[in-house]
Order: sequence, then C-alpha cells, then structure tokens
Amino acid sequence: MLFLLASGCAIFQEGDKVGDGGPEPMDDGDDWADGGDGTGATESDADADSDADSDTDADTDADTDADTGEPAFDCTAEPSAPSMIDECVTSELRCGDSIVSTTRGGTHLVNDANYVAWFCESLPKGEYASAERIYSFIHPGDRDVTIDLQAPCEEADVFAIQWRYWDEDGVCPTDGTIIGVCEADDSRADGSILLPEDPQNREYAYLIVVDSPDPHIDGSEEVGTPFALSIDCN
Repeated sequence: MLFLLASGCAIFQEGDKVGDGGPEPMDDGDDWADGGDGTGATESDADADSDADSDTDADTDADTDADTGEPAFDCTAEPSAPSMIDECVTSELRCGDSIVSTTRGGTHLVNDANYVAWFCESLPKGEYASAERIYSFIHPGDRDVTIDLQAPCEEADVFAIQWRYWDEDGVCPTDGTIIGVCEADDSRADGSILLPEDPQNREYAYLIVVDSPDPHIDGSEEVGTPFALSIDCN
C-alpha cells in the first residue's frame, strides 16, 4: 500500500499523465511512540535524526522498545496529524527513514477503485474509503529496497506505486491513469514490500501509500490509524 487539485497534486485531472509501463530513470513523526504529545517533530531524513527539534512536520523518527527494537506503540495516545507538502503528498522519504505517524488528517484520494485500476499486486480487499497518507520516495536503483509497515492499533496496509510525475511536476495518479508497477501488502497490521534493484542501476520514483481497508469511526468522527513506516535500502 497506496495509497488532485490543480494547485497541488492534480489527482482529478484524468489523462494528464499516462504511464508507459515504467517511468524513465530519474536525474539525479511525532515523538508519539512513548505516549508523548506529538511535539518536537522532525523531517523524515536519515541524516536529520539529530535535528528533531528544528522542524514542524509531525512525522518523526520512531522510538523503539529497548528489548525488541520495535516501535513502542501506545495505542491510547494517537500522534498529532503532520502537515503536508501539498494536497497529495505528506512528505518525501529517503533510504533509512523510520517514522511514526497517523492517517488522521490525511487525504481521501485513493480507494479500492484506484487499487483495482492499477492492478496492485496482491489485489487488496476492502473499500479503502478512510483517510490515507501518501509519501514520495526515490528508489536508488542500485540495491534492493524494503518498505515495512507496522500498525498494531488498527488495520492498515501499505502500497508502493511507481510514478514519476509527482516528482517532476506535482501530478498524482487517478483511477483513470495507467500504472506500470503497484506492489501491495494487505496483511492488515505488519506489512512489507520488497522493491528489487534495477539491473541498470536506474532510479525510479514511487508513491508509498498507507491506507486502511475500513474507516475507524468513534461516534460520528473518523479516527486515524497510527502506524510506523521504515525504508531499508540493502
């Protein structure tokens, strides 16, 4: 999993950009996991771990449990919703990033119609009508990339959609555009996607989507799904 307006990612401009079966090579969260209040957030940058207090983005490096090395989730304390780059993408992720965030405050641009139209593999089951988080990522090409999702509090899936147009001109795909590659893991809790290295070491742009198959409702209000997302470039 995963996972617009003309002023941002023009996801409603169907037919603007149509993939050709594979994009051309590219040129070259919250400190909530321990039950914090979502302050002191940082950009998701593998080299910016020490700058946790210098940025307002609520996606932050994930705190881990000392015994297991896994994110120390507190399902009673949802992280604050991060700001977004535009109407589509929350932030840009890089190799080595590990963030904790929530789908609350995310977009409602992707659902089961998109995943079916994009022939996501494996084809997920669910309406995916809840909010999602969409991230931009550039695959380095010269090594395998593993994307890991952890969502122990509510069900969530992860999608990796090969798409160069957001990085080039801020346009995101719709269910009317053709996607060459869409990988999905619909394990509902702990998902993992492997994006293999390119034989010619070419870089490729992806959108990574964290999405829930069903909305989580508390009364009349949709409740966000907290999650941890990490990117390992082997």
